[in-house]
Order: sequence, then structure tokens, then C-alpha cells
Amino acid sequence: MIACDGISEEMEVTLPNGTTAFWYTVPTGGTSIHDDSNDYTTTIPGTYYVETVDIQSGCVSNSRVAIDFLAFNSPNVTSQDYEICPDETVVLDPQFSPASYVWSTGEGTPTIEVDTEGIYTVEVINNDGCSSTATFTVTITEAPIIDEIIVIGNDLQVTLSNTDLSNFQYSIDGLRWSDLPNFDITTFTQVTVFVRDRLNCTVVQQEYNRIIIPQFFTPNQDGFNDYFNFEGLRNFPDARLQIFDRHGKLIKEINDIAVRVGWDGTYNGQPLPSSDYWFKLDYDNKSITGHFSLIR
Repeated sequence: MIACDGISEEMEVTLPNGTTAFWYTVPTGGTSIHDDSNDYTTTIPGTYYVETVDIQSGCVSNSRVAIDFLAFNSPNVTSQDYEICPDETVVLDPQFSPASYVWSTGEGTPTIEVDTEGIYTVEVINNDGCSSTATFTVTITEAPIIDEIIVIGNDLQVTLSNTDLSNFQYSIDGLRWSDLPNFDITTFTQVTVFVRDRLNCTVVQQEYNRIIIPQFFTPNQDGFNDYFNFEGLRNFPDARLQIFDRHGKLIKEINDIAVRVGWDGTYNGQPLPSSDYWFKLDYDNKSITGHFSLIR
């Protein structure tokens, strides 16, 4: 009989009809520790002796049957929780050997490698026949999903579609990270928002332009889109706009563009033809360049 970790076990003998049993700790003599029963429960390892007695005659068996009661310790296994990146694997190891192993996934190896979220168990059975169960919880970290970027005044706010927002960090330079999704962008017209999970598995980014740059304008004096102008420059009153033709000739320069009307499509008072033109916008020691179309 084997017991593990001091747990009481029942020792039992099969008796002929009409007999009963008495339990001893010595092979002869001594005092019975358990009378008139075919079973005995204990937590104390050792050799126990069973003496049979005929109930009707009271005759005692010539010898006692020895029963060895052995006690061993169960394996000391290690359970652990893991959080992994998407497409990453982790090795689950109960950290006990030699032994036999029965995993909830069906494997019989000392360790298994998994890439799927879930709860995994393994029964570890040592050479003494005692067992312990290790449990592993594997979760896959969630990738951030940017839902919306809004600016109220000079405060940029990032909204995610994810449910648990505590798992994410935010940045507008990709170097300095914050647990808060708010940034002061007083001196910015264009911002790249970065969001990452805390394991740095996935980094997503999205640009936000405070300045709206039109792709074309139609200076036909109909009251709609008659000027090439920038929206969102109110925080940069000293911004300067330069317009060039396709050959690089300076056509127009407007200082304080944030508080002035934009370009009306003329040069020295004369309307210029439909074509592509280039711009350079200087603001707060930064520059934006690009091209747009004049359509008549």
C-alpha cells in the first residue's frame, strides 16, 4: 500500500467467511490497534500485521499477515501564467523529472510548445506513483486598434476600439511613451500617433493633419473654393506660404497666412492658366511642401 503526501489510506484484507481481523504493529504479541475489522486507515508508514480470528470458535490464526504501508511525496511541480505576442510560441514546463506526463492536449512529453490561448494542465507522476498537476494559463496580448483621433483645442486624444485600455501605451514620436492617450500638440500641424501593447508586440501608427491641404482650387469667383488656402493654421499666425510654378519660379508669397486670404490664382494681377503648382509652407521652424492643381 502506498500513500502520498501524508494522506490517509485504507488498508483492506479479504477474509474467509466466519472470520474477523485484528491489526497489530508487531508480528507476534502486542496489543491490537484496530479490532474486529477487515480494514484499517492510517497516515503512518510502516509494516502492519493482520491476525484472523474464527468468530464462532475464537480460534486465532497461527501467523499474522504482514502489510507494508509506504509513504512518499508527490512531485513538486511548477504552474505558471504566460502572456505572449501573436504568432509567438511558449514552452510549458512543469520542471520536474524523471516522471511520466499526461498533458490535457494528449502529449506524454516532459514539455510542450503551444501558440494558442487557453488553459493547459499536466499530471506529473513520479517513480513512486505519486502525482501532482501543473496548470498553465496562456493568453495572447491584444493588438491595438485605433478608432479615432480627435483634437480639441491643442489637446489630441486617441480612442481605441479595444476593450481593456490598460494594456496599451501611446506616443507621438515613437520614442517617449505614455500610459495616457492625450498629448499637447500646440506647436504641431502634423502628428504621427503611435500605439503599442505593453509587450511591444505590435505598434500601430496613424497620421493626423491639423492642416488641411487642398488638392485643387477653382478661382472662378463663384464663391466656392476661389482661393488656395490652408485650414487649421489658426495656431500658427506667423506661417508663410510660397507658391511656385512647375519650373520653380516664385509666383506668390503670403506672410501671416493664418490670418490672410490665400492665393487667388493670379500673378501680377493676371490670371494664371490651369496647371499644377507647388507650395512651401513654413511654420514654427518646420516646412511642408507639395503640389496642387489650379482648375479653371
